[in-house]
Amino acid sequence: MKYALVLLFTVCCARLWLIRPPVELCALHVESLVYDPVARAAKVQGDVRVRVSVNDKGSVVNARCETGPSLLCSQAEQNVEKWSFRQGEAETFYVTYTFRIGPPGPHYDAPTRVGFDLPDHVDVSTDSVPNDHIPNPTHGIE
Repeated sequence: MKYALVLLFTVCCARLWLIRPPVELCALHVESLVYDPVARAAKVQGDVRVRVSVNDKGSVVNARCETGPSLLCSQAEQNVEKWSFRQGEAETFYVTYTFRIGPPGPHYDAPTRVGFDLPDHVDVSTDSVPNDHIPNPTHGIE
């Protein structure tokens, strides 16, 4: 009888754990970023997928890039490490950064536009370097 009660209690607890609603991951603090000037000049763009682990206090304890250009990976990892979340259960999830470079703008120091679709997507875009600021490889050769 004792074992039957223990088994019944275990099954009931397991069912409650399985049917409870998922806790929504809530970002409390995120930071914007500036498109890396070297990546911009080299026209490096693409999607970066970062695996993020958050502890029960809401702090990012690990951020590791799984896919994407390495220059943009390091920028995404450094950015998401600054985020913080509502306290709760420790969790691991993915954040996708989409880095895009548009046509040349009028200014060399084009602003970076950042859009957040929290907690799992960040759009980062800027204008490409104007053509009159791209070094001419034949300049100075006679």
